[in-house]
Amino acid sequence: MNYKTILEQYGQTQYDEYLHRIGDKLQLSETQKDSVSKSYEALAEYIENNSELLNDYEEIKVYSQGSYALSTVNRPLRTEKFDIDIVVEFPRTNASLGPQRFYNSLVKVFKGESRYREIVELKNRCVRINYASSNYYFDILPVVPTQGENIKLAPDKELKDWVRTSPKKYRDWFEIRCKNNLHFRATDMALEELPKDNLPFSLKPALKRSVQLIKRARDIYFRDDNKYSPSSIVLTTLFAMYYNGESSTYQNMKNTVDKINKQSQNVFTLNNPVDAKEEFTEKWKKDHKYYDSFFDFFEYMRDKLALLESTEGVHNKIKVLSDLFGESTTHQMLDSMSQWHNDTTYGVNQHGRLTTEEYVVPAKKNNFYGSKD
Repeated sequence: MNYKTILEQYGQTQYDEYLHRIGDKLQLSETQKDSVSKSYEALAEYIENNSELLNDYEEIKVYSQGSYALSTVNRPLRTEKFDIDIVVEFPRTNASLGPQRFYNSLVKVFKGESRYREIVELKNRCVRINYASSNYYFDILPVVPTQGENIKLAPDKELKDWVRTSPKKYRDWFEIRCKNNLHFRATDMALEELPKDNLPFSLKPALKRSVQLIKRARDIYFRDDNKYSPSSIVLTTLFAMYYNGESSTYQNMKNTVDKINKQSQNVFTLNNPVDAKEEFTEKWKKDHKYYDSFFDFFEYMRDKLALLESTEGVHNKIKVLSDLFGESTTHQMLDSMSQWHNDTTYGVNQHGRLTTEEYVVPAKKNNFYGSKD
């Protein structure tokens, strides 16, 4: 039984190990995670214990949202930074208090603190804390709850009004979709601590793995001009909506890319799956280039994945993977795979994953140069 047959027997393809090794290189380092965690804890403690905010708004909740909350964050490309999205929830809603007051309250708090004063940037809906010496920044979104719903309202400076958002409800929906369940029950528990993304890439749910990989492919594709790059929330939502329980990362990516390409003749609107009143593609209506760039990217993904299957020889396949996920990341993956296969006795466990522990099916060494068993 050869290596390809072993993987296929357990619902995997010969490309899954490539993708999992690439995914390993996308994970944040332990040093990065520790730095983010310490910065988050300092921010959360400062906000929650700030006497000015507490006097005005009583209890305040601080929790994460976005890629970090979903465990789909990637290492940044080159010298770029990655963002950590934080929500600051003010529990008291009062119609006489406009959205600008909430926003200004948060700005004032950070502007009044010496350690944050020089690194505060004002955005349309959030306050950014941009650390000069770190490769990440925090986008802090102030929100207030609505009556009887797990929906929050955030200030929009350009609109001079509230806009709807549902960070916890969306997180719950995504986690349930990772289990391929169409039904979910929203919870409103506070997420006070920053989620710990400690699972190795290959042990994450297939949906999370695919989301990380499609986001990196997007970053590579749009690296020279990202003006019309599809947002992470659009990619994450579409991949979650189209997820059909595949255990293979490669098969999940391929199936989702194919499904999206079938919609290429349609101008679509993507709403928040947990709040139809929030639209994720609102700005696409104002500029059709967003649609064009989106479908150009997914046609490119379809063609590259087809080429990955059809091309002969490991070196040619590595070239395709380099085009998709970056040359540096792909060659790091190849080096780690070669070293691992040369030094390790390995097998495939009952979940179809390669393992160096007690295993079910022994797997032979592979030199990655196309020789047959």
